[in-house]
Amino acid sequence: MGVYRDIVTYVNRNVFLSNFLLLPTMYYCLLGIIQIKKWDIEPSQSLTIYLWIWYFMFFLIIIVFCFSMLYHGTMFERGSPILQMIAKIDYLVTAPLMSFVLVVLWVTYIVFVHKRLKMNCHVNDINLEVFGAASLYLVFTFFYYLIKKYRHKGYRHRDVLKKVIYLVGHTFFHYIGHTGIMLLALVYLLDNRNIYETFFLKKC
Repeated sequence: MGVYRDIVTYVNRNVFLSNFLLLPTMYYCLLGIIQIKKWDIEPSQSLTIYLWIWYFMFFLIIIVFCFSMLYHGTMFERGSPILQMIAKIDYLVTAPLMSFVLVVLWVTYIVFVHKRLKMNCHVNDINLEVFGAASLYLVFTFFYYLIKKYRHKGYRHRDVLKKVIYLVGHTFFHYIGHTGIMLLALVYLLDNRNIYETFFLKKC
């Protein structure tokens, strides 16, 4: 059983390491915060609110990264029960919260584009293309998750082959999901000031 356990452990490392795809998203959120602080705009309540939205995203990504690393790092370990219990926060709290926030951000950007067009403001074609790519990844991630949940149900707790199948599928889920998150964060960074002015100042 030692060899089989090692196989599962090594395959699981791919899921663990795929979380590093969240690092560019952290970087984009940090750049968004730095951008806002450099704007030549008089401080206001709306600017503070908008800045804190970026702070929220930045810290959320850090929390998601930490708990996902912890969860996938201890998934098949026989270590501390307390550590494993803390790790469960990943799929019980942080992952669902991240999914909800992504839906809100995705819908908000569509509303943003609609408002810009209604106000006869310029909409950057490249930013729309990046958003389109993010949408493709995120929508595909959603449907893949449903298929994986149905086809691989219970695989994580069965024999070695089933565990490997589960882990390969979950690694792919991480890759496409984290790529979608990264692209969505990028488009928000590219349209950072336009989003603030459109929603808060009602101008182009």
